[in-house]
Amino acid sequence: MRIGITILFILVLLISAGKSNESESRRTDSRGTDSRETVSKLTEGRVTEDKETASNESENREYGNRESESRGTEGRGIENGESARKKSAPGEPAYNAGERLEYQIYYGPLNGGKVLMTLEPVNFGGAEVLHATALGYTTGLADRIFRIYDVYQSFMDPETGLPVKAIRDINEGSYTYYNEVIYNRDSNTVKSQLSGINEVPPGILDLISAIYKLRDTMLISSFRPGDVIEMKTYFSDKVFPISVRYGGTETIRTRMGKFHTLRLYPKSDPGRIFRNEDAITAWFSNDRNFVPLRVSLNMLVGSIRIDLIDYEGLRHELINLQ
Repeated sequence: MRIGITILFILVLLISAGKSNESESRRTDSRGTDSRETVSKLTEGRVTEDKETASNESENREYGNRESESRGTEGRGIENGESARKKSAPGEPAYNAGERLEYQIYYGPLNGGKVLMTLEPVNFGGAEVLHATALGYTTGLADRIFRIYDVYQSFMDPETGLPVKAIRDINEGSYTYYNEVIYNRDSNTVKSQLSGINEVPPGILDLISAIYKLRDTMLISSFRPGDVIEMKTYFSDKVFPISVRYGGTETIRTRMGKFHTLRLYPKSDPGRIFRNEDAITAWFSNDRNFVPLRVSLNMLVGSIRIDLIDYEGLRHELINLQ
């Protein structure tokens, strides 16, 4: 299955793809409440690990806390996002621990919700990792019509950018879904809380780490319009490929100012939700941050725009042309 979420996959599909087209376990438990408490702390600038996650730490460490293997790329279509640590002269990624990005979701003229993305250092299995969290939730009228509160978490190796653990916690109306996945780089397997141990390709990502990996890829690559970035992620207990086409540069205006950007087209599936394969457009800042500034979705039932409205902790100054 190819869901048309892809690149600001989270920025959108943590709002619209929390429900997979696949047959997923549907159950209601106490984890939704725990996630709300976790993100309440997150929005105050304090990232903490889920209490239930901590009870499984011993087993998870034994399975997944091993040395990460190196990855390569093939051709101009960079596979699984080549790490900027390998080629960038300073050896620094595009992102930075302490980074916080806040987005407003617009459905037509209406404010539909918000997305909050944070990146903090935490300890996992005796080693420091980067804890990336993406929270998407509805507000106002949209929240009264159909409440969404989705939390995605990724624990990434700071040297490779690859995830060692991922958590997906979906709360949409009466629908709930929760899963934890541990990544074992030595055996190229993942251990899913729902489906057990599964084989995966080398360098597999989750959706959140894929966004940061894309930013790293843009940091070291010289793109031509039409070039495609290919990544493989583990989503809904299956290998989920992501394809992003580079469309060139563009200057855009947002409520935050005027920015020079790189325009990207994550591949989407025409039909039930989207009009065509280029229905999703994402604009990333054309500076050393390569931060997502805007995402636009052209759907059969209207359009959605997601804009960056606030940020802090970027590695480099965000260049505003205004």
